[in-house]
Amino acid sequence: MKFDLKYPLLRFSLIICLVCVGIYAIFIFSPILSLFYIVFILIYSGLQGFHCASCPAYGENCPIFLGKMLQRRFRFRPRARHPTLEFILFTPSLFILFFPQYWLVKTPQMFIIFWVLLFCIIFDLELNICNKCKNFECSLNRNPVKKQQKQK
Repeated sequence: MKFDLKYPLLRFSLIICLVCVGIYAIFIFSPILSLFYIVFILIYSGLQGFHCASCPAYGENCPIFLGKMLQRRFRFRPRARHPTLEFILFTPSLFILFFPQYWLVKTPQMFIIFWVLLFCIIFDLELNICNKCKNFECSLNRNPVKKQQKQK
């Protein structure tokens, strides 16, 4: 079965658009803070590679496309997920989503675009990723195979 790159690339594009809307909203009012936000996102993206490298779908079959890009930098290291690591990697995601809200509220059109993109991403993740995910260690995994394994 050949892996279809179309949907992961679309997901990744939605995430990039979401971040760009946040960056632009900050940039309108404070160019220096927008640079801080960009640097934070770049650092977080680099650290995300350590997290992605332990996923069973890392590389060719990554449903979000990030694993395919990162496989050149980080080699696959299978290991169990640790709650502390999950928290450390989840918290910056919240910062990336909620930091630009102050500036987005000042520009209602961008605020609406940001939240529409975010809901599209969340809907897509829940509908198409979490239901089919091979990473049974993930707390967001909704794969029916995981439920069958727990019952045995």
